Amino acid sequence: MERHNFKNKPLREAIFELRWNVLDEQDHSFSLLLGRLFDKLQSEYPYYEKLANASIPLELAQHMIQHRLRKSEKEWPLVQIGPGIITLNFTNSYDWKTFSRSIMDLVNVIFAVKPDIKVNNLFLRYINSIEFNYSEKDIFKFLKDKMKINAELGSSLFAGENVSNTPKSLQLRYSFEVLKPKGFIVLSIVKGASDGKEALIWEHSMYSNYKEPFTAQNNIFEWTCEAHGVIEKWFFEIIKGELERRFL
Repeated sequence: MERHNFKNKPLREAIFELRWNVLDEQDHSFSLLLGRLFDKLQSEYPYYEKLANASIPLELAQHMIQHRLRKSEKEWPLVQIGPGIITLNFTNSYDWKTFSRSIMDLVNVIFAVKPDIKVNNLFLRYINSIEFNYSEKDIFKFLKDKMKINAELGSSLFAGENVSNTPKSLQLRYSFEVLKPKGFIVLSIVKGASDGKEALIWEHSMYSNYKEPFTAQNNIFEWTCEAHGVIEKWFFEIIKGELERRFL
């Protein structure tokens, strides 16, 4: 998402997520890893939060976020950690150059403290939103005209006055296989809220799909950069035209 420096950018959060299997590990193993990660990350993310679910046993908590490290209280970027999972989250400070460099730094730290790690899954997610008044505007017309997404239901379903054609909820999800980098791209569209106002929220995400785990930093960096390229293309194709001009 680097083709423009948007003045009114729709991005709400960018997330990198890395997962590995911990079911064959002992509780003390994760505790040791946690301590080592804290030592390596505290200079960059000094503010620590222990989440309410941190006491859940390891065998029940795989891929559950339990700890959070921030730049400062209630500020982003942040790192989230749990058994078999670590994420890097950016919001307003996002740009791809800074985000990708922070991903590289985080991955290098992970391999430094756990050289034998076998990474099973990678995720790259971009959550966007724009204010949208559903009672005054036709969301299906907006999706078709502004985002090239035709999801409208047949008008005969709303014939008469018995059923309103204004959706009380909206959840669309599309998933497609990607050959390079190997994985899936997912486009999700939901009715939601942002900054206390009704909003259209859409997410572009990619997740890896390899039979063999990632065992080297370079392979992770390569997948992440290529995944970003795929997502970037989708993002700009979808907003091309009036919507893109609105963000400038």
